[in-house]
Amino acid sequence: MSTGRRKEGKNRRRGATLVFAAIALVTVGATAAVAIDLGMLFKARGDAQRAAEAAALAGASAFVDYAAVDPEAVDSADVRARRYAESNAILNHPVTAAEVTSVQTVPDSSLVRVVVGRAQVGTWFARLLGVSSVPINAGAAARAESAGGGKCVKPFAVPDTWNESSQDSNGDDLEDGTENWSYDPGDDTYNPGNPDDPNGGTGYGSRLRDDGSPYTSDYGRPLSLRLPDGASPTPYTGPEQFRPFSSTGNTGDVDEYRDHVEGCDPRDIRLGQPYQLMNADPQLPVASQEGVDSLVQADPDAHWDDNRETVRDSRYANWRDSPRVIKFGLFNPNQLGPGQSTVRLNNLGLLFVEGWDAATNSLNGRFLFFSTGIGDLNNPSFGTLTKRLRLVE
Repeated sequence: MSTGRRKEGKNRRRGATLVFAAIALVTVGATAAVAIDLGMLFKARGDAQRAAEAAALAGASAFVDYAAVDPEAVDSADVRARRYAESNAILNHPVTAAEVTSVQTVPDSSLVRVVVGRAQVGTWFARLLGVSSVPINAGAAARAESAGGGKCVKPFAVPDTWNESSQDSNGDDLEDGTENWSYDPGDDTYNPGNPDDPNGGTGYGSRLRDDGSPYTSDYGRPLSLRLPDGASPTPYTGPEQFRPFSSTGNTGDVDEYRDHVEGCDPRDIRLGQPYQLMNADPQLPVASQEGVDSLVQADPDAHWDDNRETVRDSRYANWRDSPRVIKFGLFNPNQLGPGQSTVRLNNLGLLFVEGWDAATNSLNGRFLFFSTGIGDLNNPSFGTLTKRLRLVE
């Protein structure tokens, strides 16, 4: 073979290699470009998903502040969901009102479902292939559901109220004036109250006392819960009282009790678990008053407005964040009786604290029903007034 033919063959192979290299470079470049666009679209989809989840949780929170049967719950759920969705961003651009494409509220399930989408998310490299934008959508649903306990619960255990068979002289289903109720299992009946259930219940939050009353499901009802003389145990067994309890077992530590009234007890309070009542101590009324006074001073101008059924003049933008809105424990009155030294809570209520009456050693406030709670799949006890928020879709 001649030298000229050998050179021609080498040139042909070299040219083919250049062609293949060029094709490979184009392929790699196209793949990288598609990867960049896909990464951006996945980021946009993730942003939309986070916005939908935040909006769904915010919407479902309306069913913690309102009963499911209250029309205001649906309106509030819609407003909250949209507001929280619009406080988020997709690829650093705020979600617009039009991009909250759907807010569905299901009161019977205390559920809110939200869809957030952007009609056009621009591409960088895919437009070379004729794709200049891609739509993205994301949805989520959240529910307010019964919970098995709570955090920052004040050390107040209150016997839930019942249907009194013999000592309710005026028939208003409240312990009034000179009435001294005592729970008699053979004659009296008790079921926890639940504002979401318009038909049943005797406890706080039920519809039992609605007839002729300005309060629905006890919301806003004034409560005066007195500390038994010398603290617990005590012969008095009516519902208009509270019993100090300890989350730590330090039943003689009045200073710790005062601290838990003033501040937040970080321990989980679990429904259905036994807690020890504080020992009788003449300092308990003093500690109770000091703790309650501290709560009031933290938001001194806040007060309950019966006409508007809300707290006014709080220094907190959302008055429900005020230290004067506290969680307290409720227990089945079957546990009442001489020698009671422990208590098992079956519900957590919410109370706006109005103050302490030193003359009667009473905690005065307004009942607000639903309390935020914590979930515990291993805990079989759940409270009708104790709710947690959970993403379900």
